[in-house]
Amino acid sequence: MTPSEAHDLAIALAPELSGKLAVIRHTDDLGPSPDSRLAWCCAGRHLGIRDELRRLGLWRGFWPSTVIFVAEPSIEVLIHELGHVLPARSVIVDDGDEPTPEQRDYQTAQLTRWASRVDEAGRVPWHGHDVRFVRRVAHLLRRAEQLGHDVSYNALNVASDRYGLSHVHSYLERFAHEPAMSVHRTFDEIDQLPFPDPVLRLFADDVRIWAITELIGDRHA
Repeated sequence: MTPSEAHDLAIALAPELSGKLAVIRHTDDLGPSPDSRLAWCCAGRHLGIRDELRRLGLWRGFWPSTVIFVAEPSIEVLIHELGHVLPARSVIVDDGDEPTPEQRDYQTAQLTRWASRVDEAGRVPWHGHDVRFVRRVAHLLRRAEQLGHDVSYNALNVASDRYGLSHVHSYLERFAHEPAMSVHRTFDEIDQLPFPDPVLRLFADDVRIWAITELIGDRHA
């Protein structure tokens, strides 16, 4: 899958991203590659993304939400990253002012800090990947399958032990028919829907088990 193909698929899965999304490959000019990540996304004023979009002839005078593939693009990684960029955000118009060398150095330092994950200590394991994220992925997965795509649930890298949650299959089962009933909704509308009770109960159980395990671990440290 090329970045262009991934972009077109993203629009097919979430039409509200049209004109608000870019998909590119990671380059050294974008800063250090995040450790062990297959892709990352950005919805802010990233100077390297602007420069890369200019190089590719894709710059339109504003920053879109951007999915950046570090590894070869795949549908599973695309769906994961779309779970982060949805609901669709407004683009950020470039004010035309070029940054100073000091401002560029500051952003590079911040990106290096983020890529090395030095700020992750003390966070719950599902930080950024909680039940709201899982819901978006469940809906994207349903839409992808409706379009005839085979998607590896495990390769989605959603829920499961890595995030201190039950296996993704358990969450998908508890969302039941909600994704199928919402294929024409925007993800902003989906985010406003009440969560199915079985999903909330599962997430609450996962949080409680994790908290108890952490407490027991601290007492035996």
